[in-house]
Amino acid sequence: EMGEGYLHYLRALFLPGGDGVVDARLHGGGDLVVRLVPGARHADAQAFRAGKVRHVRLYGGLVRHRKIGSSGLAFALAHETGHHLGGAPHLEYLPWLSSEERASEWALTDGLPMVFGVRQAEIIARQGAAQLKAIGLLD
Repeated sequence: EMGEGYLHYLRALFLPGGDGVVDARLHGGGDLVVRLVPGARHADAQAFRAGKVRHVRLYGGLVRHRKIGSSGLAFALAHETGHHLGGAPHLEYLPWLSSEERASEWALTDGLPMVFGVRQAEIIARQGAAQLKAIGLLD
């Protein structure tokens, strides 16, 4: 189930001893590889496909940024996953990825509640979006 997989993401990416790489089977089939790239200096996150495998990357500059806390990281992870799982509308030039708006909506309505519950997800989404906006990653 995706909820348990999401908890696995968070543990592997952020807890001591985690290797920063998660391979997950998604409900409905397909692979999703979530990777923390700790040595990267830029503050960003990314969703992309390589063949049939879906990828989410969180870069070290984002994880280490002084204006980004756990809410910002949780929202970034959920948002990037939402590009893969959010459905329509899709990006015009990358039609296999959900739009920016849809990815954020999926993070709020699906991804974050799976991990934190509805009430806590609303708080994390509000705080996380504000943190990401503060560094120019969200409009």
